[in-house]
Amino acid sequence: MAKSRGRGPTLAKDVNRMLIYRQLKQMRSTTRVELSTVLQLNKNTINSIIDELITAGYVNEKGLSTTLGLGRKPVMIAFHAANKYSVGATLSSAAIHWAVTDLYAKPMETFTTELQNCSPESIVDTLCEGVQQLLERYPATAWVGFDIGIPGQLDSERKIVLQSSHLHWNQVPLAALLGSRLTVPFRLDHSVKLAALGELWHGHGREADHFAYCSFGDGIGCGIVMGGTLIRGEGNLAGELGHIVVDPQGPVCRCGNQGCLEAIAGIPAILGRLDQTGEREQNTHNMNWLQEQLRAGNPAVEQDIRRTGMAIGRAFSHIVNLINPKLIICDGPLMLIADYLFPIIGEELAACSTPPAYRHVQLVCSTLYPYTGCIGAAASAIQDWESNVDPLELVSG
Repeated sequence: MAKSRGRGPTLAKDVNRMLIYRQLKQMRSTTRVELSTVLQLNKNTINSIIDELITAGYVNEKGLSTTLGLGRKPVMIAFHAANKYSVGATLSSAAIHWAVTDLYAKPMETFTTELQNCSPESIVDTLCEGVQQLLERYPATAWVGFDIGIPGQLDSERKIVLQSSHLHWNQVPLAALLGSRLTVPFRLDHSVKLAALGELWHGHGREADHFAYCSFGDGIGCGIVMGGTLIRGEGNLAGELGHIVVDPQGPVCRCGNQGCLEAIAGIPAILGRLDQTGEREQNTHNMNWLQEQLRAGNPAVEQDIRRTGMAIGRAFSHIVNLINPKLIICDGPLMLIADYLFPIIGEELAACSTPPAYRHVQLVCSTLYPYTGCIGAAASAIQDWESNVDPLELVSG
């Protein structure tokens, strides 16, 4: 909740300022008269606060309304989302993906920084260099927040990465390593959960109140959105799709269980099986090679991808039967072969799901890859800022 500065008229104006800010942001453009009607606030209050927000850069006047009618036409006003910036970054073992967005989390700039290695020191150096470069283009006073997505288990309060098998990190005190090197505050969150927010704000998730976002790469993760709200679970561990057992007789997973989805459908597992059969030369590029072999009709690769698709479909049936989503949004490098996988996934999903729930669900590929997570990170920072900003800060410049 936003901070307040007292009682009486001062508190009332703070409350009204946030009401007007939120309503105008939602409506995008309107008139002062319409705002007064919608919020049931008198015109003097609306005019006073809108004038403040214009001065602070959150509102632009856009000329006279084009609506038909007699009398003086009102001036249109519009929310200026680019008045502030939000920054998101997501880590992987190979790269850091970045997004700078406006207050709608609409990307203004996205880019990728390749990593030489994924040691904590190397990633901290790269994060600091990236932030410094952004500060040269986007002044710190205009940042509402900086959220970082991590593929692993976190202590978000202490900003410690407890464990990340993808980065090969254990008990990494990221806040201490960044120390005084970062001049902007930051928060940590799980990269897949942030990616689900990215879909909710700017992807297929805008079309659905209930959906599951599933990422397939070195690992497999899931973010669940129900009623437009991200589901985190008791320990922020909801969505461990990669560790659903889909084949009790399958390979041992890194978690210690046998037959987890990740041990069958994770990219390292797929390529490891093909390495053992001699189908793949060790130094060939992972997904490009896989695509080429499927296009060429390599029977061994086709057979392995069929096994992969069936395992994914079986895991998806648990999602469908448990939460009845409208969409399952698939993302990550494995989805470069979605044309081959989706028919197999759909076939197994239909066989393992209850028919009423299956009829409601649709499989789609994300359109935001590879920036889904960092767009969601920026959205998360905006949510936090808007929940905690002192209303006076909106107009104090």
